[in-house]
Amino acid sequence: MNRRRQPTIYPPSAGELMDRANVLARDLLYEAPHRDGRAMLRAWGEVVEGASELWHQLPQRSDLPGSGRQVIDQLERSARTLHRSAGGGIDVDPTLQEIGQMFTEAAGLITRSGVIESGVHQSGVRRPRW
Repeated sequence: MNRRRQPTIYPPSAGELMDRANVLARDLLYEAPHRDGRAMLRAWGEVVEGASELWHQLPQRSDLPGSGRQVIDQLERSARTLHRSAGGGIDVDPTLQEIGQMFTEAAGLITRSGVIESGVHQSGVRRPRW
């Protein structure tokens, strides 16, 4: 019995894209020992860049140091440093690249939805319309 859901004709939602990225990342944990580490390292920056774009579209829950945007900004800086140390090869891990693209697409869906402009502030609180 196949438990997989049949594909729909509708484009995936941001949540579905994040779920798919989660599944791919979990599968990658098992496959990582058999993958090219340098190719994975080269693709890591794309994952972090997509995650950053998505993160900046989500409501910010806290202004405390060490949480929220400071964390993703620090992760971006670390990813840039790792990318430089990975060397100038051309191979990029396709799974990590796909995860990064899914994050970027999910961020774009949220942006195009107009949620931010429709009166819901990034903190999740509705802005007054004065």
